[in-house]
Amino acid sequence: MVEHFLRILSPVNEERGQALAEYSLLLAFVAMACVIALGALGLAVAGQIDVVTAAFS
Repeated sequence: MVEHFLRILSPVNEERGQALAEYSLLLAFVAMACVIALGALGLAVAGQIDVVTAAFS
């Protein structure tokens, strides 16, 4: 009887694990995009600061 219930529930567990893996990959890609975007934004801000400091010199 227990084996019957385990067979019924096993696809549910596999789908949950698959969904968790997909969400983890999605979160990793979003985090990587944020790091790249913030790096580019930091370089742009640094360039503008250089322009402003050069104007005062």
